[in-house]
Amino acid sequence: MSKSKIGFPGLGLMGGLAALVMVASCASEQPPRSFVQPNIMKKSDLVGLAGGAAPTWYYEQTFVSAPPTNGSVFNGLGSELMKIRFKVTEDFIYALRAFEHIKGSEDSWWRDPAHAEGAPLAAWRIKSHFDIIRDYNSTTGEQTNRVIESTERPWQDREFIRVDWSQNQVTDYVGVGLNLFFSDFQPQVQSVSYWESDPTKPDAMHLERFDPTRNALALDEGFVSGESTYFDITNKLILTPDQKTFTYEEGGKTQSFTYPACFFYYHQDDCASQTVKVRHAFAKIGPKHEYV
Repeated sequence: MSKSKIGFPGLGLMGGLAALVMVASCASEQPPRSFVQPNIMKKSDLVGLAGGAAPTWYYEQTFVSAPPTNGSVFNGLGSELMKIRFKVTEDFIYALRAFEHIKGSEDSWWRDPAHAEGAPLAAWRIKSHFDIIRDYNSTTGEQTNRVIESTERPWQDREFIRVDWSQNQVTDYVGVGLNLFFSDFQPQVQSVSYWESDPTKPDAMHLERFDPTRNALALDEGFVSGESTYFDITNKLILTPDQKTFTYEEGGKTQSFTYPACFFYYHQDDCASQTVKVRHAFAKIGPKHEYV
């Protein structure tokens, strides 16, 4: 006796519809949507690739805005031209002096010059370390169209950082050669938060990358196309005259009063706290650079 086959009407139709739905879903896949926030920088732009030597940068600070009545700084007053190397930690990015301030004065430079770290000339707080990836389903591993900031890996292995460039944490401006006019009566320097987010404004952060088609002369420096070679940022400071106390005796009583140290020296200027702007400019020294 032959066995009869039991059919399921519509099974082929249902399978076809399912296939069409799958094809349609693939065809309508949405383009990537970025949820990455602005103001990011690659760590390698500052400290080079992992395992390699950190690049050296020229560094200069220049006052770009100061009231004309200020008795301590003026527009265009600049620091010495220095050399620095960047160091990225979990919470801060440091601009470390890449040379001895006074030759033979620092043990670390003659003990192990290849790994010596100079004094911090500037420092900014790091808000976050992250990678930029396509988001995915944690169960299936299937990627979505969302491009996000990921913190899955340890902080030191993540590729990008977001820095709070608005406030330099180092206020020793005498140490970088900005010898202010008060001589022994240096003003008190207070760093305040200032960040220009409009990229069209002169105080906004400015970043340049090497383009061999536009700067063929720099090919001799050993830069790679797309490599960061220059950036600058502008911060604000409040300069306050140092306060001195004058004590005297009159009628058998000791009395005293406090006055700004600049009161008797710069009476034609505004002897008061004032806001100034200072620009931090960094220019990378190429690996094939032949001059000091």
